[in-house]
Amino acid sequence: MQQQQTSQTYEEAASAMPDFEEKKVPKKQEILDLLANGDVDKAIKELRVLMPEDNTVLNLTSQYNRLKRERQQGIISNENANLTNNQIVNSLIQIARKLPDDMGDEAGNANTEFDDNSTYVYIEYASVK
Repeated sequence: MQQQQTSQTYEEAASAMPDFEEKKVPKKQEILDLLANGDVDKAIKELRVLMPEDNTVLNLTSQYNRLKRERQQGIISNENANLTNNQIVNSLIQIARKLPDDMGDEAGNANTEFDDNSTYVYIEYASVK
C-alpha cells in the first residue's frame, strides 16, 4: 500500500480553515436600528445573544414566531396581526432601551437590571379564520 503525499502550501491550508472570528456582541443602538427598520427577526436574535435566559425575551420570541406562523397559515386577520406585531416591537424597544450603551466584550453578560416600573406587553389573542 502506497501512501499518497499531498503538498499544500501554508496559504492553501489556511484558506481551507473555517473562520473562527470572535462573535460580535450587538450594541444597544444596533438593536434599536434593527427594530426601527422593521427587522424584528434580527433584533430578537441579537437580544437573545445578549440575554439568552431572559424570560421576557424568550416569551416575546415565542409570540413573534407564533404570529409569523399564523400569518403564513392565514388564520389571523391583518388588523390583529398588525396590532400584535406593534405590541411585540414596542416591548422589544423597551427592553433594548434599558440595555447599557456599552455591552462589554462577551456575549451573555449584559447584566441588565429592570426596575419595577417597566411595562411589558404579553399578548393573548384569538386566531380568526
